[in-house]
Amino acid sequence: MTEISHNDIGEVDFAIREHRSLWIDAWRRLISNRTARIGMAIVAIFVLTTVFAHFFWEYDPRIDLDYSLKLKSPNLFPTEEVESIHPFGTDKLGRDIFRRVIHGGWNSLRVGLVAVGISLLIGGLFGLLAGFYESIGLSRAEKIFLRAVIGMILGALPAWIAGQFFQAILFAALGVVAAVFDKFLVGKPTRVAFFGGIGLLIGGGIGLLVSPAVALVCGVLGIAIGAVLSLPLGGTFFSSTVMRG
Repeated sequence: MTEISHNDIGEVDFAIREHRSLWIDAWRRLISNRTARIGMAIVAIFVLTTVFAHFFWEYDPRIDLDYSLKLKSPNLFPTEEVESIHPFGTDKLGRDIFRRVIHGGWNSLRVGLVAVGISLLIGGLFGLLAGFYESIGLSRAEKIFLRAVIGMILGALPAWIAGQFFQAILFAALGVVAAVFDKFLVGKPTRVAFFGGIGLLIGGGIGLLVSPAVALVCGVLGIAIGAVLSLPLGGTFFSSTVMRG
């Protein structure tokens, strides 16, 4: 009779687990953890009560006023003073706090779903672009366009501080110049210092039209923007910028 060793059992178990779906594996790990089961039950109760209350427990906050029940303490059974039940008590307008909490969860749930949906849509789009540009090089026109956009976005901050919005256009033009002369002093600190100096002139020079303090702040920002625009631009740079943005 053939004996089965522990190594053979491990290989068989690995072969079986290899074909298991990741969703099924995650679900089994979830239900095997007592703390996770408790948390899942609490979330399910909150979601179900919020959804069912919205459809089966009508509530109109515009007419929910009863000054005779102003600031009543919580009660679980009707009394001679308060004939209705209010587990959380009432507020200064006589409104049942428990009912308002339950129905307020519906609005919170919708806001959360909309916010997550918008974030998922924008994040997914940028993720696709980052993955697309990760493995390919940018053409000359794409580099010019991308640097102009980066210069415009970064230059919006000093332009807003100085109140001179054409400053953002100048930083966009600086981005175009940096893209056109992409090979100029490439890989050398002199390139960073050169474009940083131009950024200083754009930011600090225009900031002097407002005040010396504004010129100082915009000048420092201009140096940073010029240094960023002088960096080599390619697929990896674009994807790294997007994924860290």
